[in-house]
Amino acid sequence: MDLLEPAHWTLPDPKRVIEILRERDPASRERHVQHWSFSKQVSPLSLYCYLKSRFGDPNGFAMTLRTPSVDNLIHWHYTLQCGDVVIDVHGLDTRTTIAMHDAGSDDLDWRGLESSLSREIESKATEVRSVRDGLERWKLFVNPYKKLSDGIRGHLRRLDELEPQARTIPEPTADEEDLAQFKVAMLKAQHVCGEVASICASLRMMAPVLGESAVNLLLCILGKPEIRTDQRMRDSVSREHIDVRLRKIHLSCDGISAIQGSEDEVKAFHRLMQNRNDLLHGNVPVPKNSTPSEVVYFDHRTIPLVEEHRSLAEIALRTSVADLGVEQARSDVAVAERFVAFLLSKLDGDVKDAVEIAFDQLQLGYHPTEKRLGAILPSHRTDLII
Repeated sequence: MDLLEPAHWTLPDPKRVIEILRERDPASRERHVQHWSFSKQVSPLSLYCYLKSRFGDPNGFAMTLRTPSVDNLIHWHYTLQCGDVVIDVHGLDTRTTIAMHDAGSDDLDWRGLESSLSREIESKATEVRSVRDGLERWKLFVNPYKKLSDGIRGHLRRLDELEPQARTIPEPTADEEDLAQFKVAMLKAQHVCGEVASICASLRMMAPVLGESAVNLLLCILGKPEIRTDQRMRDSVSREHIDVRLRKIHLSCDGISAIQGSEDEVKAFHRLMQNRNDLLHGNVPVPKNSTPSEVVYFDHRTIPLVEEHRSLAEIALRTSVADLGVEQARSDVAVAERFVAFLLSKLDGDVKDAVEIAFDQLQLGYHPTEKRLGAILPSHRTDLII
């Protein structure tokens, strides 16, 4: 019987498998097993569907060890038999492998096996397609909320690194030998100050979007069937003003309590949204007499005069440092995060855990048939650890 012809494979006789394993010499056990990782010629999906069409659900021992989730190193395991040879097919997270026990040859034609499998799968196309059609089909997409949240975290870490440097203004020197070094320090300070200002501006614009994306994600996850399954209804709800969306969220979603709009977290978030509009429109804050700022006097329009001994470059840098907006940026992020925490606190207990898991997943899955979202990938990559 040809081991490399999958048509000859059968379900194992449990008693015979035990006998075969017992007959092995434990001291030379490894020499009895030959392994192979399938190449791209054999699709994991097609192989699984082929095996299931012939042998039913996976029957290997590893199936008793896996958790009821996608967070496993071995996702599926078939144990088969061909004569006295035991065959194990493992669907791992990174690859699909086959092991043959006591095959009697040290040089199996694995490439030939792949070709035989491809022909066999093609010959059983109807059965394989039937199994495939019965599988759940999920489409992956990037979670906008998590993407924004991770981006904000990264900006805050960089801000923590740069802020002390940005607030340190180089001291001018009268020593000609130190003048070149002072110029380099000033250029570096200007560069750091510019990066900090850019980070703060990004954070202030991202913070309100973070809160709004949390609202929209809740509508996608918990939206009532008539909203989730109707594109025009989804578009209509998502385009409403944020205050209207919030007051109607218990009508649009299942599993969330009503939001009045008078809660402190909600009012603070509304102010954040209004401030965001000023940023987006590029409104210019003209300094008032009461606003502390650097002042330069001029005579004959071109003779600059200052009250203290400072260069114009230093004055410009001090003005930039005073307007970095670090505290405001951190405050805006805190407002948005408190708002998101408030939203999650309004969820019913039976859905809260699942929603929090979805919020923390960068990749989510969408089921096109059932029009629902799900966290379908593991929380950590087992294959990168083992």
